[in-house]
Amino acid sequence: MPPVLDRAAERVDRSRLAAVAAISVPLATLSLPLVVFLPEFYANALGLDLALVGTLFTAVRLLDIAFDPVLGGLMDRTTSRWGRYRPWLAAGTPLFMISVAMLFFARPGVGPVHLLIWLIGVYAAWSILALAQLALGAELSPAYGERSRVYGWIQAGTCLGVLLALGVPLLLQRGHSDPTATMRIMGWLCIVGMPLSAVMAVRLLGSSTAAGHGGKGTWREYFRLLRNGNVARLLWLDLMLGLASGMTSAVSIFFQTRAMMLPRPDVSLVLIAHMSAALLSAPVWTRIGQKLGKHQAIMLAVFLYIASQLALLAVPPGSLLMVSLLSVVGGSTYAAFAMFPRAMMADIGDEELLQRGVDRTGLLYSLLMGTWKVGQAASVGLAFALLAALDFRPQDTTTSPAAVTALYLIYVGGSVLLASLSLIALRRYPLTARRHAEIRTALRERADATRYDKEGPAHG
Repeated sequence: MPPVLDRAAERVDRSRLAAVAAISVPLATLSLPLVVFLPEFYANALGLDLALVGTLFTAVRLLDIAFDPVLGGLMDRTTSRWGRYRPWLAAGTPLFMISVAMLFFARPGVGPVHLLIWLIGVYAAWSILALAQLALGAELSPAYGERSRVYGWIQAGTCLGVLLALGVPLLLQRGHSDPTATMRIMGWLCIVGMPLSAVMAVRLLGSSTAAGHGGKGTWREYFRLLRNGNVARLLWLDLMLGLASGMTSAVSIFFQTRAMMLPRPDVSLVLIAHMSAALLSAPVWTRIGQKLGKHQAIMLAVFLYIASQLALLAVPPGSLLMVSLLSVVGGSTYAAFAMFPRAMMADIGDEELLQRGVDRTGLLYSLLMGTWKVGQAASVGLAFALLAALDFRPQDTTTSPAAVTALYLIYVGGSVLLASLSLIALRRYPLTARRHAEIRTALRERADATRYDKEGPAHG
């Protein structure tokens, strides 16, 4: 039987796409302040020791990475009338709301124990909700091309959440920067948004239709998946791209203000242009992925990203227009970097199901979340260590030519090198649209045979 390719009947309706994408909005609204604003808020506004705050954030982040595979295995083994993953959305939502309230609405006088407890709570809730969302996205359609559309919507929700976190406090405060008020606004955006999106997802998203079972997600199974060739390729791709984008984010303010000589308010405009481009380009990348194939589309995005970074070498300092235009190009590739690895992991889940007869969706996405978290955590330390080694001094009021060179080496050179290394994973990538169609056909034939054996020819 020839491979069965994607059909219009497998197209996911927009209400369900909106339901799974809506979860991204409060998650992304939380992610930005959690990394950028919350540490500074506890150190400055609440008076905790700066080094202690940094240590607590790092320790909880490392614990969070170890939590993901355990969580993925538990999700895969869950059975309920709501399916495997929707119960976790319902369970993670109140933990998310309480933890955000305790962290964002804290007043002077709270101690490090308060910060530690509720950091653990908020990171655990974020992992539960994000992992359930990714797994639900994989279930929405078995079609190769349609999965690009699903994760394109999810990425659009992420960009919208970041824009809300950036724009709403600025709009409501009308230019007056009050750290306590900013944190409260961001907190309320998360607290109100998450239950609304969770209820929508639980009501509109169906139960699992996977033709397999979750099995036991043991640590041995976790490490076996790491040795899977396609999984290893995808994790390498995600790690390198995460490190590349993370390094540029870590030194972005230094690079824009000192190498590009932009005023600090203009840097916010550049960031908003970057995220707006990511939001608007998601449907474009969906079509490109459906036309070329997901691995070819992300290769195109990598080349475009490298070109936009190298073009910065020709931009004269002070040129807000040129920097913004290149930020728009880079932002458009950000959408591709986020959506395609997640869509490709869903295809690997089908391959794993065919080979093993076990649904490992949760465990596979826990691996992908782990590489993203490692990339985000490691990129900041790597970028700052390189800046220190190149004798960059952030406290200096003037920027020497050597300091500018150091910023270019990391912001441009480092990101281009890491993005180039990501292409290793995509060379002769075997899980193409044709191969995935063969997998789907084999899964359907096996499911039909199993149903025939159980029900007999009268029901066949």
